[in-house]
Amino acid sequence: FVERLTALTDAEDAPAKPLVILTMRDDFRKYLAPELKQATDDDQRHQFVSEMTRAELRQVIVEPAKQAGRVFAEDFVDDLIAQTEQCQGVLPLLEVALQRLWDAMQHDLRVAPEEAFAQIGGLGGALTQQAQRVYAESDDAAQTVTQRLFVSLTQLDPENTHFLRQRTVSLAQIPVARQHPQIAQAIIERFAAKDIRFLTISSSASHETTVELTHDILL
Repeated sequence: FVERLTALTDAEDAPAKPLVILTMRDDFRKYLAPELKQATDDDQRHQFVSEMTRAELRQVIVEPAKQAGRVFAEDFVDDLIAQTEQCQGVLPLLEVALQRLWDAMQHDLRVAPEEAFAQIGGLGGALTQQAQRVYAESDDAAQTVTQRLFVSLTQLDPENTHFLRQRTVSLAQIPVARQHPQIAQAIIERFAAKDIRFLTISSSASHETTVELTHDILL
């Protein structure tokens, strides 16, 4: 992969100079191949995207509701921002919580945002409720496969064995998927559905199906 990228950018006979843009989380840079890490060490070749400021978080929370004619109380917004700032990489939780909050408010136009937020379990509860709902809909065999499947998608960080991190795994390399292919496939498709998006399904360069946790906050 690195060799092909290098050949592409160094090609002198190319009609136009290709521009390669790589995006990744900063804490994953240590896992880059040496050639790519050396290239990204150049200050002129990388751009860090910082975490959202309080003003940006407020805009994300308030403006969509405002455009739909709903107004959130300042205290409620301040509390939600404070919860968001307490955890790193919490934006996926905020996204799910705001979607569930909006669904609850649309279901009952009389319910106050604060009440609806409490009903969905708050910032972390919204995601937990989704996971528990999908899990509870499965029979005993599917629940066992689900547990083993999610364990297969994590690994200990080699530099800090107290923390788990995501793995992108070929479906063919997951033992429980080989043992129970139909059940595992159904579970993966359900957790990768648009309304859940706990899992991301991709295709590798060798055309193998790969699976990974969509967000490490799920760990």
